[in-house]
Amino acid sequence: MNTKNPLLKEAYRLARTKRHEDAVLVLERVTAASQSDPYAFFLLAVEYLQSGAIGRMEPVLRRLRSIDQHYPPLIRLELFLFLKSAENAASALARYIDAMQRLPGDRHIARAVASIRRSVDFSAFQRNARLLDHVPIERPAKGRRPGGTALARSGRHRFSSKFMLLLAASLSLPAIFFLGFLYRDKLAGLFDRKTLGNSAEYEAIDMVTLDGSRTDLIDKIRRESARVFYYSNEEVVADFNNARTLLKNERHNDALVLINKILNSNAGFSVKERAEFLKKYTLTVEDRVYDAIAFEDVARHPYLYRGFAVEWRGRTANVKRKDGKLLFNLMLTTARGGVNTFSGIADVYCEKDVQGVSNGDAVVVRALFVDNPGGEHRPYLVANEVRVAGMELMKKQKP
Repeated sequence: MNTKNPLLKEAYRLARTKRHEDAVLVLERVTAASQSDPYAFFLLAVEYLQSGAIGRMEPVLRRLRSIDQHYPPLIRLELFLFLKSAENAASALARYIDAMQRLPGDRHIARAVASIRRSVDFSAFQRNARLLDHVPIERPAKGRRPGGTALARSGRHRFSSKFMLLLAASLSLPAIFFLGFLYRDKLAGLFDRKTLGNSAEYEAIDMVTLDGSRTDLIDKIRRESARVFYYSNEEVVADFNNARTLLKNERHNDALVLINKILNSNAGFSVKERAEFLKKYTLTVEDRVYDAIAFEDVARHPYLYRGFAVEWRGRTANVKRKDGKLLFNLMLTTARGGVNTFSGIADVYCEKDVQGVSNGDAVVVRALFVDNPGGEHRPYLVANEVRVAGMELMKKQKP
């Protein structure tokens, strides 16, 4: 194992600064020169995952297994990939517990087991699980044998300053093109505004694209565990592109239905990463249109409407006030043939205690639909506005 390779240190630095495409370029050169370095192959597999090139991971993982199938970082990475595709918490736990027998005392695996056991909603835990929380990327270390936890540090040998400058210059050009995607989480924060008034704000949407020619966009095997099943790449690409178009047309609710459809489907990890970015983007928009979606539609497929801006009318029941907050049940009615008929119940939470709201009042609620934290089946609304008959519209104060 070459312990004096400055390119490996450079690749680690690029990975730490989230310049994943640049790190891939360097690591491909490193692994081509050294066919027995487990750390280099492990880091290349991680950077393929981080850059969305999941289809290129398997040959690297096969090579890594042939070098050392008991390599701890490899085991943690394969566990994370299984966690992301597991059908339920039980199957994920079984895999992690089996790994604990192979790596007794590994604190990262033990911590993951504890987190899975504590999770109330495994689907949410699975969706929100982050790579670096489960697969630590250690610094190239000195004096380790192949199969240890890290590669030996590159110590004495150094490139000339001219070479390093040329290397940095060559890597900076592709970094510019990929900057928008690699820093998608930070970009999402830029859109916490009341309007989307100029084309520059749509550039974030345009940066997140889906290549229909790739082979890893959908999983055609896990049909039972997916609420929505795509049969071809063309289907998932069409929904993804339609969602982007709807967002740019400020039809945020319609876009969310398609985004949630992808997030609850057999779409691949890279597709869901991009869909998750679009969802975060949508949820930061403040002046969204509230739609009077039918209660029956939400009750039938609640996973499609997470984050939906809904306007519902009904009467209050079980009104409670606590610490300046307002909670009540909304008894929804639907007009059919000139007659209002009962359609369902929603739980409503409002950050501000709207004065004048009491049991039996007719109200209009504008709110975001979220999962019910109590595990109940009825819809749970976080109210932004409450209007009581004969009263002025009262808006929720922002914290």
